[in-house]
Amino acid sequence: MKIVFISDTYLGSPFVVGSRQLSLALSKLGHETAHISSPLNPAAIAFKRHEPAVQQRMELWRKGISRQSSSSPWNWVPFSPLPWQIPFVYRLFDWNPFGLANAGILKRLQSVGMHEPDLLLIDEPRMVGIEKTLKPRLCIYRPADRALYRTGDSRVVRAERSLLERCQGVIATSSVIIDDLSPLALPHLVLRNGVDHAHFSPIAGKSGISTDRPRCVYVGALDSRFGWQILSDAARRRPGYDFLLGGPVLCHVPDLPNNVRLLGTVDYKDVPALLHTCHVGMIPLSKHPLNEGRSPMKFYEYLAAGLPVVATSTLELRRRNQEGVLLTEDADGFASALDAQITAKQESRMDWSALARPWSWDSRAEELLKFVMDLKGS
Repeated sequence: MKIVFISDTYLGSPFVVGSRQLSLALSKLGHETAHISSPLNPAAIAFKRHEPAVQQRMELWRKGISRQSSSSPWNWVPFSPLPWQIPFVYRLFDWNPFGLANAGILKRLQSVGMHEPDLLLIDEPRMVGIEKTLKPRLCIYRPADRALYRTGDSRVVRAERSLLERCQGVIATSSVIIDDLSPLALPHLVLRNGVDHAHFSPIAGKSGISTDRPRCVYVGALDSRFGWQILSDAARRRPGYDFLLGGPVLCHVPDLPNNVRLLGTVDYKDVPALLHTCHVGMIPLSKHPLNEGRSPMKFYEYLAAGLPVVATSTLELRRRNQEGVLLTEDADGFASALDAQITAKQESRMDWSALARPWSWDSRAEELLKFVMDLKGS
C-alpha cells in the first residue's frame, strides 16, 4: 500500500514520535510510506530562525521531498504563507490556514508517486482539508493527544470535529482520547504507542550499572507536563539516590535538590546506553489535563531496557494495569515506589524487558493494518 502520514512533527526531530515509528515499521513491512509534517511559516522563520528545530525544518523544506533509502519513508516539511494564529483565515480555508500548504504537498507527493494514497493517516487536526487535496482511498484520524489541552485553542477542536466528518475511522493512542471524542460513530481502535525493542533491550549478560548509589532516570521533554514538584519532593526524601533527567528544558525549572542532575537533550541513539546504567525508570507527571490521556513512549522503552517503572497515576495508565509498573499519587508514594522497584531490580530475576516485547512497533503496525483491512472489507 501507499501510506501517507500527516503529522505535527517532522522526521529528524529530537522528539521521536509514534508517526515516525509507525512509518518506519510499515516501510519495513514492504509498504511505501511518506511522512509530511505541519507547515513551516514566515513567523517561525522571522522570530525563531536561530532555534535548532526551526533550522532543521527550514533545511528539510528547501531540500524537497527525500528519503534515506528505498526502504525508508519519504520525508518533507511544507510551507504555508500564513500561520495558524490568524483568525480571519478560519473563515476562508475551511477553518485551516495551513490549507495554503496543500498544493505544495500534493506537488511533492506527485513527484514521487505518492499522491492519491491507499491510506492517509492524519494526527494533526489543523491539517484538515488535506484529505480533499490528496483524495486517499481511506482516511483515518490518528489523534495522539487530547487536542484542546494540547493547544488550548477551541478552533483546533472545531478542526478536529470537521476532520472526523471526513474520515472513515479513528486510531487513537489511548482510550481517554476516544472518550474525549464521544459520541463517536466511526469505527475506532486504541493503538498504544509501542517500543523499538531491539534498540532498547540490554545485551544479555552485560550490565552497565557501575555505581552503588541507586540511579533513577527520566528521559523526555521537561515542560509543564513534567511533575517537577513530585520529582523534587521525592528526591529530597531520598538523598541517597541519584535522579537523572534527560531531555530539552522547555519551561522554568524550580529549585532542585543536589541529587537531581539535568543532562540536557539525549540523542535517541544514546538513550539505551543511559538507561542501562540505571535502576528504575520514572514518569513523574504534573496535574496538566493532557497527561490523563497520554500514551508515553518511555512507558515501554524503560521496560524494554530492563528497568522497572514508577509513574504518576493517570486514567490511561491505570487502565493498562501493567506488570512491572507502580503507579503513585504523591511524593511519599513515589519515593516508596522507587524503594520497592530498586530493591526488585537489585534482587529479582524478573525479565523486565520481556514485558515490553508484545508492544513492539512491528506489532503496532500489524494491528493497524488489520484494522485498515477490516475497514476496507466493510
